[in-house]
Order: sequence, then C-alpha cells, then structure tokens
Amino acid sequence: MEREEAFARAQASVAQDGYVIASADNANGVISTTQGVAGSTARVPYNIVVAEEGAGSRVSLALAFGTTGGMVLNQQDVLMQFCKTLSAVGR
Repeated sequence: MEREEAFARAQASVAQDGYVIASADNANGVISTTQGVAGSTARVPYNIVVAEEGAGSRVSLALAFGTTGGMVLNQQDVLMQFCKTLSAVGR
C-alpha cells in the first residue's frame, strides 16, 4: 500500500476512535494525537509514524504516558487500540 493511503487510513481510524489529532504531517508521515483520561485533566499522547518501506509502508505506533497520580493502564486496551489502528490501515 502506498504511504499516503496508509497515512490517510491511520488518521481516519484514530479520529473515529475519539482521539484528538494534534497534528498530522503527511510529508513526514507523523500523526500526533491525544485522548483524555477519565476523571482527570491528563491527556495521553498516541503517535503514529507511516514510512515507505520497499514497495509498501511500515506503520509504527507509540503510546507515551505516565502512571503517576493513580492512573491505571490496561495492557489489553493498549493492544486492542494498536490492533484497531493497524487493521484499519491494512484493509
């Protein structure tokens, strides 16, 4: 799949999942998003990088957060979000 198409699909997927797109730099293949944390003013950043690789594209995902202040992370939820994003790109 062309990088531009993979980028557009990734961007649409995270927007549909309720992430706020802070920036989307198609030229560099970087999508920076955030999502609110229930019961807090904290925001969790979720970043996606789409790069050309061979005849297709490589998609890298990064979720950066701190668990201070009682924030709890469910590993399954993170994995599910990663799978949803990758699945949307791969359709």
